[in-house]
Amino acid sequence: MSALIFGVGEHILSGALQWRRNRTYLMPIGGGPVRESLIRVMGNLRCVDSPLILLIAASRADGQRLCRQMLTPTGLSGQVCTPDDIACDDPSTLATIEAADIVFVDGGAGTGVARTAPGSRFEEVLLYRLSRGIVVAGTGKGASLMGRAMFCSGDSLAALRYGGAYPDEVNPQKERASPPPAPVIEGLGLMPNLIIERHFFDRNRFGRLAYLITRHREQQVIGLGLDDSTAAVIDWQDEQFAVFGDGNATVMLGARFAPDTAEEPGTLTTFGLQVDLLGEGYGYDIGRGRPLARGEVANLADIVRS
Repeated sequence: MSALIFGVGEHILSGALQWRRNRTYLMPIGGGPVRESLIRVMGNLRCVDSPLILLIAASRADGQRLCRQMLTPTGLSGQVCTPDDIACDDPSTLATIEAADIVFVDGGAGTGVARTAPGSRFEEVLLYRLSRGIVVAGTGKGASLMGRAMFCSGDSLAALRYGGAYPDEVNPQKERASPPPAPVIEGLGLMPNLIIERHFFDRNRFGRLAYLITRHREQQVIGLGLDDSTAAVIDWQDEQFAVFGDGNATVMLGARFAPDTAEEPGTLTTFGLQVDLLGEGYGYDIGRGRPLARGEVANLADIVRS
């Protein structure tokens, strides 16, 4: 990768740029076409001329196709692995993630990674790298797995009426529901106080996100709904993010003290939902639970566009 795209070369690396290399950024993308501008944002976050990218796809063929479609037009390249490689602690995959600048999880691999990574050597190395500086990006389900929990399937109407169920849950009332509750699985919890929903307004995912944040209200999670071709660039250390792309980022806060019916049969009832819609250039302070104006996320915007 030339310095023309990323705006900096190894030979001019300053103390400030070294500080940036030690930062960790998460970049969930709502899905749909991953535009070249978002790939450039992802590359700029790591601030190296030729970043080492690990691309996780459902199959090696999918991974090679994604490399050609997403990375090659911007002069980038990537090494491909699959959820099966993660499950078997593939030595090549582990060696790559230990040195990687960027990990990108495609939507088709999201559920597979969420199911195979917990307890693996891959997860151990990834969590270590979070403390040392890395960019973790993903689209669709590859974005959702960064948070605490995610729906595997199901629509919003079903989520509001019948809820969701984790694989090990036994609830006779919900099991008798027709249709049955939609499957929910744990995410990797890279941001455990976030639940990330993809294709948000594009596929009417409001009800799914409302259900999950209501159900996890005691953990005081924040819901983040991302439209297609829209990313949240999250500073992992500072717990703040800025929005980039064509659509909206929707932030949803559940009621902190009001009763709800997330664990009861029947239609979900909850009180005091707070919803903020953010366009490109705006942001959110996850730790403090408040939106950020354009001027308040200027530093992060300058980083990704440098």
